[in-house]
Amino acid sequence: MQTNTIHPLRAWKNLWPYMVPIVLALAVPRIIPGYFATPVVFQSCAVRLPTVLSGGESFSVEQFHSVSSDGSVLTSIVPGGLLCERNLSLSGTTAEAPTGTRLRLFNVTKSGELFLHEPPLTVVNGSWHTTKVGPGTNVHEIRFMRVSDATSRDYSQKASSGAWGPYPMPTEATTVASIGLQATPICADLDARKCNPPQSKY
Repeated sequence: MQTNTIHPLRAWKNLWPYMVPIVLALAVPRIIPGYFATPVVFQSCAVRLPTVLSGGESFSVEQFHSVSSDGSVLTSIVPGGLLCERNLSLSGTTAEAPTGTRLRLFNVTKSGELFLHEPPLTVVNGSWHTTKVGPGTNVHEIRFMRVSDATSRDYSQKASSGAWGPYPMPTEATTVASIGLQATPICADLDARKCNPPQSKY
């Protein structure tokens, strides 16, 4: 009676293609441990620049927080700090708005186009606060401006219908302050330990 036997070398050749992924998965962490030390960063981030006042009036940004999807504060971002979560909660102080004007926040692209943030800022006892500020990856500035009541109402109507922009600068608008957002290169280094946030310069 004849039996079929498989030579060990031939069996190994048949199994080798299936063993390669397993061998790599076990070997790579030992050969390049830094690759698995922290996750490689692929998200788009920006550095928060200092607040620049330009309206000749009292205004400050005292809190600049990144916020998670459930509304909890993740971190306070100081000038020079890295912004990756594009959901912000901001607050500060300002002078009362002149009669017939409203203070609004806009996300401004590099080409100067404005995207609405709704609602307009409400000033209570000299303090203002706003949430869900979401500058997209193409935004390089958060700008605070005073516009007329009529223009502000028009913007609110447009926002209610989902028309967030882009819009040109209103002719009567006055810029009060701005916060620059300097885009950083996306990190995709083989060694994730090199993907550290830049150090603050401010």
